[in-house]
Amino acid sequence: MCEKPYAQSNGQEDYFDYVDPEDENDYLYYSGSLITMSELYDIQGRQNFASPWRAAVSWSANWFNERLLTHAALHYRGAYEYLGRTGEEIKVDGTDYDVYEKLERKAFTTVDLNTRYLFWDAPDSRATLDLRVTNLFNKLPHTDTTAGKRYQMGRAYWVGLSYTL
Repeated sequence: MCEKPYAQSNGQEDYFDYVDPEDENDYLYYSGSLITMSELYDIQGRQNFASPWRAAVSWSANWFNERLLTHAALHYRGAYEYLGRTGEEIKVDGTDYDVYEKLERKAFTTVDLNTRYLFWDAPDSRATLDLRVTNLFNKLPHTDTTAGKRYQMGRAYWVGLSYTL
């Protein structure tokens, strides 16, 4: 008779699990009491704070007998609440703890522009020039940073040249 092997898990068991042993020993101040970072992740997961509305609208057009392609896109992300560090500390029994609260990210909109120009079109070859600008107006959705997320992308330019035989 063959026995079934026992079930074993060596990591996350569901989508909302955040596995880091250090978080069990890292205490913070939230909603009037001291809790671990792991408990904060559980609260945040249950509340599903970071679920903003998102929408995108785009428009593409060909010009000059399809030699020039233009594309514009508008991206919207709605406001949302999240649990975050306030930058303040509180002293409890002689020890300082970081204070966390419900914070709000404001809504923001970005615009991207792309263009492709076919400047060489022969029977056996063709060449195109691509220009792209992402985040045209250099909108930054939030300006605070953390140790794991120090940078955020502002405006970016891309130039490409393609030659096909």
